[in-house]
Amino acid sequence: MAVIKIGALTKIENNSAGYISPDGAANGKYGTEQGFNQEDWLNRANSTSPDALQFTDSNNPIFEKDGIQTYCHLPGVYRSSTFDLTEFHNEGIYGSLALISKGKIVAYFVKVSRLNDYYSRRAYDILDRNGVGKIREMESGSLRAWSDHSHNPLACLNIRYSPEDLVWLDTPIPLSKSSPGVGTFSITIGTDTFEIPQAIINNALDGRNSLFVK
Repeated sequence: MAVIKIGALTKIENNSAGYISPDGAANGKYGTEQGFNQEDWLNRANSTSPDALQFTDSNNPIFEKDGIQTYCHLPGVYRSSTFDLTEFHNEGIYGSLALISKGKIVAYFVKVSRLNDYYSRRAYDILDRNGVGKIREMESGSLRAWSDHSHNPLACLNIRYSPEDLVWLDTPIPLSKSSPGVGTFSITIGTDTFEIPQAIINNALDGRNSLFVK
């Protein structure tokens, strides 16, 4: 049995295409305005899509010790740019980062790292050469998916992870607030037990999208 310590939460909009591409029914303020969400490609590199490897740095790994990485964007992480922790994993000070959609945890990262300006630029240039920019713009129908952020790549690429380190839950975990928001919420699914501080859950369910940590 594995104990997965979730110490950070952030929200993503629903995507009925499995976060492989925009689903044509983007939700949220950004999605309603733009017709897509920047997190719509979170799972592309971990999919059976024939261009999955193009969404990675497999031809020129930037972080050799971590192996092949894929790059995407989480709006809540972007809005929390002053938070200085760069890495989330089960043994880290903040534990793993999980993703919430419609009040439920739908996925978590075994390990995920935030990008700074320098590495976001390097990742942007590699993926651009791979043709990712054209793919994202074609699928979204918008230059906001790529080219419009050429001056600020962090606005479309602000995290990195090994494709297999993004784990989607077959059964999303419903979250609910509890007063006074102390203690730890624990739930076992299969052979995994998830532990999440209740205070983080309360803050995430109440707050505007951000990076919610213990």
